[in-house]
Amino acid sequence: MQNKQHKLSEGVKQSCKERIEREVRKIYPDEKIDSKYLLVVNADLYFPYRNECMGNLTLVTENGEIAAPKTKINTPYWNKGIRKISAVKGRGTCYIGVPFLFENYDELAKVKQIRIDWDIPGEISFAMKIEYNISFRKVDGLNKYFVYSKDMPIESVVRLDEPLEEKDENSLKMLLDYLREFDDLLVRYTSKDGEEATAVIKNSEYGLVFPSVTDIHSADVRKSLYQFSAVVELEPQETCYFPDTKNG
Repeated sequence: MQNKQHKLSEGVKQSCKERIEREVRKIYPDEKIDSKYLLVVNADLYFPYRNECMGNLTLVTENGEIAAPKTKINTPYWNKGIRKISAVKGRGTCYIGVPFLFENYDELAKVKQIRIDWDIPGEISFAMKIEYNISFRKVDGLNKYFVYSKDMPIESVVRLDEPLEEKDENSLKMLLDYLREFDDLLVRYTSKDGEEATAVIKNSEYGLVFPSVTDIHSADVRKSLYQFSAVVELEPQETCYFPDTKNG
């Protein structure tokens, strides 16, 4: 969930710093970015179908909620199956996600949760509620924190009613690596007749345990709700590498 700290050459580091500042300034053109604390949430959704996707990002603090700046959903990567929540201001689009600026560490530390909501309407609809319960490690001289959440409805990769041995190996690995990032995972299915079935995927020291979903036949499912949560301590970084996009 947290952006991995890649080993970068000095030249690449400088390029990454410049890109981050350029993207953040699209949203905060008049702010002194280096003197503040920066939190960038890069929320992507992998859904390789043509459905419309809607996404919302909220920070929950000890005093209430902080809504994201104005955002839009775009497909900035060459892989059009990935959608991103990007902050926008005027004609400017932030292609590294949604940046938040805080006056000091104490203000940043009031943030207790990052909440990402995805809605995919259609004949069969999907909804995802992702919650990261977060804390921030303080390191003198570093004031930037980066979060990368690449989310995916389980059934955009595999179907729960298929035996694991019948699933594509690469797809299964991608899904399992993603699910292992969370502490609690719940899936709720609703049938065309309004019946509900709930599946809890257990993430333990023994690995992920998928339940049998037998209450509703897969052909009858009309809505799937995924609720995933994790506890995460964020570490500050000097800079961060973001995947290349078509526009930024």
